[in-house]
Amino acid sequence: MKVTGYVVAGDNKQSIPGANIVPVDAAGNLVFKKATITNMDGEYSIDVEPGQKLRFSYVGYETKTVKQEDADMVTLKPGIELKEVVITAKRIEKKKDNTLIYAAAAGLLLLGVAAANRD
Repeated sequence: MKVTGYVVAGDNKQSIPGANIVPVDAAGNLVFKKATITNMDGEYSIDVEPGQKLRFSYVGYETKTVKQEDADMVTLKPGIELKEVVITAKRIEKKKDNTLIYAAAAGLLLLGVAAANRD
């Protein structure tokens, strides 16, 4: 069965692009292989089995689980206010005399920063 709908923010009624939608089976288990996300307009379409519920989540908002018949317009309430989100990653490669460091911090990607030669 195909379920379609919209996901909006409860504080300003704006659409939420990238919200997660995961089916929940009768035992309460999440069915990740059928999961999807909303598009840039907050719209989604998902195939689910009869009786499954849908779990909606997004960073900074409360998670909400609804029945299929109530999933045409889902409103997520703001949850914990996030002051800052930092994502970091590091990769070091040897290329001739340079060590390249790749780092991502707060959504900014820094590529090819050469470290000092320590030989």
